[in-house]
Amino acid sequence: MTQKKKEESKSKRLQRLVESAYPKAYFIERVELPGREGKEDLGVFTESALLTFNLDFAGSLQQTAELVWQEGTTGEVDHFAMHSKFQIGIHRFQVINNGKAIAAFLTNRCQMQITTVERKWHQKILGFRSGKTWKKITAVIIYLFMFSAIMNLFGLTDDENTASKNETSSEKIASATSETKADTKDDEKKQAEENSDPEKEEIKQSTDTIEDQKKTETEQSSEKETADSASVTPTTSKATKTSGTKERVEVTLVKTVDGDTIKVNYNGKEETVRYLLIDTPETKHPNECVQPFGQEASNRNRQLVNSGKLELEFDVGERKDKYGRLLAYVYVDSKSVQKTLLEEGLARVAYVYPPNTRYLDDYEAAEASASNDGIAIWEESNYVGSKVFNGCVEEKKESTATTQSTPTAEPKQTTSEPEVATPPTNSRTEYFQNCTELRKTYPSGVDSSHPAYQAKMDRDKDNYACER
Repeated sequence: MTQKKKEESKSKRLQRLVESAYPKAYFIERVELPGREGKEDLGVFTESALLTFNLDFAGSLQQTAELVWQEGTTGEVDHFAMHSKFQIGIHRFQVINNGKAIAAFLTNRCQMQITTVERKWHQKILGFRSGKTWKKITAVIIYLFMFSAIMNLFGLTDDENTASKNETSSEKIASATSETKADTKDDEKKQAEENSDPEKEEIKQSTDTIEDQKKTETEQSSEKETADSASVTPTTSKATKTSGTKERVEVTLVKTVDGDTIKVNYNGKEETVRYLLIDTPETKHPNECVQPFGQEASNRNRQLVNSGKLELEFDVGERKDKYGRLLAYVYVDSKSVQKTLLEEGLARVAYVYPPNTRYLDDYEAAEASASNDGIAIWEESNYVGSKVFNGCVEEKKESTATTQSTPTAEPKQTTSEPEVATPPTNSRTEYFQNCTELRKTYPSGVDSSHPAYQAKMDRDKDNYACER
């Protein structure tokens, strides 16, 4: 018992450490590689590679293998009852769960050509899939035993039901016969008494008449009460909510995690919400650097979700991902947070998994507009890759050259005194990381004499930065 608990504890610890290190992985599943069968490695599936992990002797996370994907690679998958075997190029591995979903992921997201091994109808039956003779014989014996047991069970049940019915029928017939005989004797006795006493006959008739009147009045009263009850109490039925509608649910903000994730109170429970269909640069990934515009996206997201009534809207697909995070469209005062981040160039369209694609066209249009304007993440042509953001934020170093490099206007001289005694008129500087931040203070941009002017923001070299 103690050993079993330790194994469960090790498995849970490995799962927790891997999920913490790779919160945006597409799949985290048990994987077996050649030579590591039975090691219970966890595989992390990303768009670029399969990474496998286990725990070292100290209980820390240790990478055991890395299989790098190549676009256009061909391969095949063989789905069994309890696992799926993959052969991709020179790589072979076995997945315990979600084999079909992983095959679709490799085909659609990683641009590979994965084919499924086809089988004849009898090879799809459990026990006949592997083609091994001993497994087939064992399966046939088990199936025959199960069939025989089921037939015996139904045969015994039918016999018992028939015997029970026959016994019940006999009892009912005997009971009915005895009751009939008793009733006949009572009727004969009463008839004899009535015939012998005319006065009793008159009394009996009078009593029967009174009882019939009372019975009639009671039935009429009962019918009236039933009618009154039906007219007062209407039949009601509860309406049920269907998933996938555009109905929004109001929630309370708990915390802003980063540019595309928040924590809220939903149905009386704290839940993590991952924004559908978008991705923002990283700020808190344990194995990645802080990326350009990651902090800006996080700050802007925090500003938006704190500015009004916060609501969630779910799509027709799954409401949660495999990490237990809610997948939703987020609104503040009926305005889409996702679309705002895309319009301001602080997010890109990503993680598109049908059927959760209700607003994909709108989001792609907002992304295209920001890209055409070259704002924020679109300022550098090679920063936004097809699958990831490229680059890290460099640490800012103190330098007096910042103030000296800013162009200044020459002061007008009114006397013949030396110029060294007159300080530059533009000794003060203002620093903005990009045009998005600058326009929050100066919506129309700034010219080259302004303290906030930077040459890198003057894309058309007209001595005016960040103009619209």
